[in-house]
Amino acid sequence: MLIRIWLSLVLGLGAVPAFAQSAAPAGAPSPDGCPAAAFTPSAVLPKDARPELVLDPATEWQPRGGEIRITVKNFRPAIMAQNNFDVCFRWRHLDQSESRIMASPLPVRIISTSATEFIIGAVVPSMERAPPRLFAMIENMNDVFDPTKEPHHGDYTAFNMVPIADVLLRIRGDNGNYLDTRLQVGITNRMISFLFTLGLAAATLFGLYKVSILKHRYPGTDFILRTITSSNDRASLSQLQILVWSMVVGCGAIYVMTLTGNLIDISSGTLIMLGISGSAGLGAAIKERGGNPPGTLASAPDPVPDPISAVETSDPNPAVPVPAAVPGHPRWSDVVTDADGARVDIARVQMLFFTVIAALFVTIKIVTGYTIPDIPQGFLIMMGISNGVYVTKKYI
Repeated sequence: MLIRIWLSLVLGLGAVPAFAQSAAPAGAPSPDGCPAAAFTPSAVLPKDARPELVLDPATEWQPRGGEIRITVKNFRPAIMAQNNFDVCFRWRHLDQSESRIMASPLPVRIISTSATEFIIGAVVPSMERAPPRLFAMIENMNDVFDPTKEPHHGDYTAFNMVPIADVLLRIRGDNGNYLDTRLQVGITNRMISFLFTLGLAAATLFGLYKVSILKHRYPGTDFILRTITSSNDRASLSQLQILVWSMVVGCGAIYVMTLTGNLIDISSGTLIMLGISGSAGLGAAIKERGGNPPGTLASAPDPVPDPISAVETSDPNPAVPVPAAVPGHPRWSDVVTDADGARVDIARVQMLFFTVIAALFVTIKIVTGYTIPDIPQGFLIMMGISNGVYVTKKYI
């Protein structure tokens, strides 16, 4: 709940009310399996067999096409099947007026079962446009809550940004009896979340741009290249990898949090991937700092003068100070070439290729599944080997 409130403040939204569950048995179902619009009882399960339903807090906000998860307790029909459940959605209004009911586009998915409970999943349909918001006080508030007058203002949460929908869930028993239950979910907008995430990403890149301006020694170089340039005046592949993963995971987390209203669980595989890229960057930085300072040439220590030869002879050509080396100019080709830039380094190409593939995989999963996926173990091992070879070659 604290995370929901924090997100509301960040997004300029509003206070988030608790999502409550209320039993409301329904009348005869419509042809598509949804209960009648009035949603009034006609039959119920026996009292001792009435299930307890809990909406997963991680899915209290979902976009159209997202999946809500419901835990069902105290319900054990003889045969557990998808047709034991009907799930429908409709917008919730402040004046309790009725709106169009839409069935879930896919059958209920039984996610997991145990001896005491089971979890089902239902997909949010492509609901019609949300009802209008009530922005301010009106002279006659009775007009607002009168179901015979237009417009019927929708029920919103999060500073009037997230509309609330009723979830009408019918559970069928073994003897033809059923129980209808009403839950509430917030229907978020993927485009708004995308634009918000895009704005934060742009602000981050602008910050990098302002910081990179301090690197005056690389005029004419774009700010991303200046950002990933290491102390040896070359673009660093390991720093590029850290930048890519930071943007993918960070922006992905913001995108999913604005859709679900909760902090997401970053998978262990993604954390391992971040650790691999960070370790490669640390090993490369240690090696670079172990050499001579950038912009200087190595020189032998000054010889101790011989007092006798100094008196008897004089050098007509005194030694000229060795000028400092001109700093190099970073290029994008540095990320795939060896230290002198003359040859393509296959180990670097391999590391860059695997990084791009993994980053694209995670990005696609975030956009389509609204979660940061777990990266397969074999791919993590392959990335670990690739980064290990990259760092080891720096010490050979």
